[in-house]
Amino acid sequence: MAVGLVSRSGEVSVLDAVPTLAADGAEVVIERLAVLVREAAGVARNLARDVVGVGLATPGIVDSRAGTVRYATPALPGWTGLALGRRLAEAAGLAVVVHNDGHAAAVGESAVGAAAGVPDAVVVVLGTGIGGGIIAGGRLVRGHLGGAGRIGHLSVDAGGRPCWCGARGCIEQYASGSAVAREAQAAVDRGAPTTLRALSGPVSAADVVQAARGGDALAVGLLSEAGRFLGAALVSLVNLVSPQVVVVGGGLADAGALLLDAADAVLSERLPPAIRTSVEVRLSSLGHRAAVAGAGLLAWGRLVE
Repeated sequence: MAVGLVSRSGEVSVLDAVPTLAADGAEVVIERLAVLVREAAGVARNLARDVVGVGLATPGIVDSRAGTVRYATPALPGWTGLALGRRLAEAAGLAVVVHNDGHAAAVGESAVGAAAGVPDAVVVVLGTGIGGGIIAGGRLVRGHLGGAGRIGHLSVDAGGRPCWCGARGCIEQYASGSAVAREAQAAVDRGAPTTLRALSGPVSAADVVQAARGGDALAVGLLSEAGRFLGAALVSLVNLVSPQVVVVGGGLADAGALLLDAADAVLSERLPPAIRTSVEVRLSSLGHRAAVAGAGLLAWGRLVE
């Protein structure tokens, strides 16, 4: 969980982050959120700044008007059906506006990040899962029920790996941080030659990126494979939405060219030249600040006319 003070222009200051520890349950997570909010509000007061309210970005399909989570990943037990806005408002004593985290990241990148000034953009966030959002004509596309932009569940293999959502072949199962870490751990467990075998604990996506930067062939191959699958998903997105810019963010985006070169190659192979040359793939310029900035901006838009 990340928290920051967000100005009306989208500037993020005093950024902090703590583990979510979602397995402890929704009630405990909400209280942790409330503590973060109260602490941030205290910092704002010490800086002589007024606090208007809270913008909260969370995974799942979100009814932003009601402040409820319609549907959430199993990684957040107790989150589906939760009146998150009301509960946090009661615990923190401030007005709360709730949005999907991928939507918030898209708004942040569109306003003050790598897609600033671009009216048509797609933002893809490669984290534990894969989220994102679509900006069309300068506006966030929310869709029916607020479920637009569930990029992680684009299928890149109809008979492929099973996903927690009930489908198969979702890009989240191939190009998320957790997918890369899972495949790396499986390789270690079967005794594949890799420097990752020297780790004392479970392999993380960050470990894979670090090993790849050091020239580890297995790690390089895993990131390249994830990049190819990402490229396949981006082909579908470009054909469907026709963005000018695709922004790739999230923890796995730290791999940079180790991931994106393979994605770019697939885009070049599968898109007509006129379309391929019209879209640019960029790394996020905000990193973890994207969703914080976007959540704050969405709250400003709702709470202050």
